[in-house]
Amino acid sequence: MDSVKKVKEMLKCYPENAKRMKELEQEMAQFIPITASEVLEMLTFPGKTGDEVRVQKQRSNNRIFYIATSYRRLAWLINHKAEREMTEEYEKAAKEVEFIRYAIRALPRFYRDLMTYDILEGRRWGEVCERFSLSGVEFLRKKEKAILRMAKTLERQYQYFGFRKEELCDDNRDNA
Repeated sequence: MDSVKKVKEMLKCYPENAKRMKELEQEMAQFIPITASEVLEMLTFPGKTGDEVRVQKQRSNNRIFYIATSYRRLAWLINHKAEREMTEEYEKAAKEVEFIRYAIRALPRFYRDLMTYDILEGRRWGEVCERFSLSGVEFLRKKEKAILRMAKTLERQYQYFGFRKEELCDDNRDNA
């Protein structure tokens, strides 16, 4: 398990994953499901104006019920697929963001403060060095120790955050 490499990758992607997570939360909150009548209009008047004739002309009650049920099912499938895609994207970003937040909170106080200021608040390394009175080399050494501790947390609790063991393994197959 190359957890150090995975943690470094997650730290690098943290700002964009956090931003993407917020965007998807807003998108999911604003999602308006399509209705069966909208599906019916879309299928019976494909690109036509309102004064055109409907495609279906039969008036059989069984046929109308079957058609209406089909439209409800089609609407459900469309909505379900859209919701599933948004949810999968959200979960992918969220599991990495939540792990980083948790792993930083689990660090000893100095490392927690250092990583919070550097990663969660997104400060430049010069600001971090100044705030914690560290040289650049010393900051990198402390950050590396924090990353090692976070990697140990990942190794112990990867399943809790929804990671699979295969995701954490080093892919040497591509290099062969």
